[in-house]
Amino acid sequence: MNQQNHNKREAAPLAENKTVALPVFELFWEEHHQKLLVAALASVLLLLLTAGVFFWNHAQTMAAEALFFGATDKSSWEKVVARYPRSLVAGNALLLIAQAAAQEQQYEAAKETYQRFLEHFPHHPLAINALLGKAMNDDAMGNFQAAIDEFQQAATAYASSYGAPLALMMEARLLIRLGKKEEAKRVLQLVASQFPDSFVNNVLR
Repeated sequence: MNQQNHNKREAAPLAENKTVALPVFELFWEEHHQKLLVAALASVLLLLLTAGVFFWNHAQTMAAEALFFGATDKSSWEKVVARYPRSLVAGNALLLIAQAAAQEQQYEAAKETYQRFLEHFPHHPLAINALLGKAMNDDAMGNFQAAIDEFQQAATAYASSYGAPLALMMEARLLIRLGKKEEAKRVLQLVASQFPDSFVNNVLR
């Protein structure tokens, strides 16, 4: 009997604790429930906004790619750039516009387009092509030193690109045409040492 009374006395504080915990929670909820609801609502809105932006970007990318792959001339490429100026394919379209201008010997227009590409898409996978295009335009216009500088810039700025050894080889060929054979030899040696496994080095062998 004494043992039972002792157990009841020990259980009493536990019961008291349970009765105390509930009012504390209710008081906390009463005091902070508006903040908690606002925070929960903000989290849901942020999630919906993030999802909305993702799907919108995806839709824009799909639409830009569809327009680009249907483009076949300068006018249609310009539409891609105008409608989706920040898309990856807008960069592709600018390169094609510049290339078309160069083929028509509109070298200044081509250079301006290449420069526009570099300003807006410096990290584009084909960015080195714009520098190579500028260099070839300068070469065609007789601006040989500018062309050499641009070939070097291409090889330095995009050293990990497939086009880096190609830029050096094109620089070497220009130097040979200018009668600067020793400088050309040094450039070709640079290709052999820095890009031993490149296709350009295999061609030079």
